[in-house]
Amino acid sequence: MILLTVGKVALVTSIAIPFLYLLHSRLAGRWLVIEAYPLLLYMSGAFLVMAIMEASLGYMHTEALGWRLWEYRILPNHHGYGTDLGPITWPWYGFHLYLLDQVLRARSLHARGPVVRGGMTGLDGPLLEILGNGLFLLIFGQYVFYYFPGDLGHLTSVLVIPHYALAGMVLYFIVRGLRDAPKSWSLPPALYFTGVCFVVVG
Repeated sequence: MILLTVGKVALVTSIAIPFLYLLHSRLAGRWLVIEAYPLLLYMSGAFLVMAIMEASLGYMHTEALGWRLWEYRILPNHHGYGTDLGPITWPWYGFHLYLLDQVLRARSLHARGPVVRGGMTGLDGPLLEILGNGLFLLIFGQYVFYYFPGDLGHLTSVLVIPHYALAGMVLYFIVRGLRDAPKSWSLPPALYFTGVCFVVVG
């Protein structure tokens, strides 16, 4: 059952990731060059930060407002605010951020402030949720995660924008620190392993 689910996610990813690369290359006006080390930093760092922020912000939202914003329907953990698929799905958000940084530099629009980058994450996060969750629903007839407000077909919600914005600001500082740190090939696997530990304890 778990292998079947992972296979389904891999299929959706195989569709979405090339689309993201082509989209970002189009926005940059050139084919983007992928370098292994910074890409691995972005992917492992995004996984660790976003897995923790997702579960934490989901729980705090429920405690503060008295109602859930979302729940995972596939392999849920941390009371349904996260998923065991995180080690597969969240690194690809880092892939998007890595490409986005190249687009911004190519267009001389490199946003360095945490508020600006947080705002961008607040907007692109829900859009990517629509892409990933929508593809999974279209192909397999099942939500990966389900948003209780129905404003965007339960695929995501405008109400999650502040959550993504806050997580994006935290991620901005983490990624900047990782990018400026001395190069060490042991760092990406260490970040990824820490993220896996967080997922497993959920």
